[in-house]
Amino acid sequence: RGAGKSFDAAIDPRSLTIERITADLGELVDLLLEELGREQLLLVAHSWGTVLGLEYVAKRPETVAAYVGISQIVDWLESDDQGYAWALAEARETENDEAVAELEAIGPPPYSLDEFFTQRKLVNALGGVFYKPQSNLGLLKKALGTPETAWPDFVSFVRGEAFSMKALWTEAKGYDARERHSDFEVPIFFMVGRHDRVVWPQSAVDFLETVEAPEKEIVWFEHSAHMLPFEEPERFNALVRQVARRVGLLAK
Repeated sequence: RGAGKSFDAAIDPRSLTIERITADLGELVDLLLEELGREQLLLVAHSWGTVLGLEYVAKRPETVAAYVGISQIVDWLESDDQGYAWALAEARETENDEAVAELEAIGPPPYSLDEFFTQRKLVNALGGVFYKPQSNLGLLKKALGTPETAWPDFVSFVRGEAFSMKALWTEAKGYDARERHSDFEVPIFFMVGRHDRVVWPQSAVDFLETVEAPEKEIVWFEHSAHMLPFEEPERFNALVRQVARRVGLLAK
């Protein structure tokens, strides 16, 4: 809703809430289960999608065989705070005076949306999104190599990101999974990048230690930051299939 191929400037921004978009996810899951003739599926989410993922498995666990959270958001404010501290230290160590000045100008969170975008821009530039830098052109080519993506989609992606973030910002920046969830009825697997400075990885580790679930596991990606499906794709794909086999969705 309000993002990617679903972007529509006529959407009421008031409809962009965590609750509403989680309900949208439920509608999609129901359609997929009916089409595939299944009772459950493997729910895999990344970054912002992990907020929706946790909310969904808490509400409708009967439809999910297992949940895989990639760069799982637990406490938005904590991640922004840790990311800011890392970026400032990194900028000072590399004598990047321009980055230091920008970071000192916005200070630590909480942030306005503009300040948030500045922080994320600098975390990305300093290596907190991709452990090994990847060009935008290279990422674009990868996306266009999939059957789901075409050139016009990138216009909607850019417009939708700004639209959605503006509508969701007040609610999203206060999200804290620890205040909302203490137990789950489905197996929970978190995949975290060792060098992620967008979503602080230790918060996912600490959170998973405290919650109850039939099965739970942390998998570290030592050569990745925030975008581990792009940075270590072969290992990522293999692990997702492994989880699907463990919960009976794929043949052994």
